[in-house]
Amino acid sequence: MGFVDRMERPAKPRGVSNALALGGLAALLLAAVRFATDRSPATLRPAEMEAGTPLSQIDHDGDLLPDSAEWVLFSDPAKKDSDLDGADDFIEALDATDPNVKDGKRSAKDSFRILLSTIRDNRTAGVRRLYVHLLFRIASGRFKDLKGLTLFLKVGNKQFSGDSLIWRNLESVFTRTDPKQGLLICMNIMVPVNDTLGNFGPITFGGYSWIGSVIHKAANVLIHRGGVFHTISVIPSHTLIMQSTGPDEIANPFWSKNKACVFTLDVQAIGRGGVLCEVKDAACEIATRLRCTSSCRNMKGLTFFLPDGLGLITGG
Repeated sequence: MGFVDRMERPAKPRGVSNALALGGLAALLLAAVRFATDRSPATLRPAEMEAGTPLSQIDHDGDLLPDSAEWVLFSDPAKKDSDLDGADDFIEALDATDPNVKDGKRSAKDSFRILLSTIRDNRTAGVRRLYVHLLFRIASGRFKDLKGLTLFLKVGNKQFSGDSLIWRNLESVFTRTDPKQGLLICMNIMVPVNDTLGNFGPITFGGYSWIGSVIHKAANVLIHRGGVFHTISVIPSHTLIMQSTGPDEIANPFWSKNKACVFTLDVQAIGRGGVLCEVKDAACEIATRLRCTSSCRNMKGLTFFLPDGLGLITGG
């Protein structure tokens, strides 16, 4: 049974506290994190990266962010700290700051963020794989403080459980302890996809993590336009950018390569299904190292739901 087939069965409504309560799923999650490979990505040799290594483990700079995730963040996959400001790219991702701009402000609070990326695996006839990257910071440094996690998918105003993705599709987990930041975790969930997924319209991948005594929320949106998958990224001043989910998504890598697809959102409605957002305007604007796809101009009028508002993506 495929990912799309499983999406067609709505999840039973349930409260966040019930979904996060320690039980069978949480136990599986914690066991997966504890017993997944603990080799640092930085120790993988180039030959290992090219032969048989899961794509989510390819992390040339060893910052816990797979190379595919660095694409959507505009960070340098060959540098652990792209802007050399003392905070590596994984920390910048958790803080929703620009990894290419030096910023002295740094958080050390419990955090949770979701990123989406795609890779075409040339080792398997170019099969496109969607990765859901779950990033955590546990400031206490104690793994036991990660008490639970639940995932969901939202298509239109319908919400589906994504919990099965954790134990069916979890491909890799990497952790490290930072003396100032605490315990850092990157979980990578792989989902085979094809263009038919675009028929569902924008899909919100979201989740709630229970760290310490606080429930943290995060989400991102997968958007299919013109045969290209896109996701939402944030740069300084909370400028929203529609970025392709991977370099292979751009048919012509030289198309507007020094521009970014900057867009503005309008809130159309707020209800039980969350916040309904519409792309009011989208245009390619001059930027450094960012690429704008030819689909940018077609984003106008696009609508999608965010259960708890845009703060799920921007980090507040």
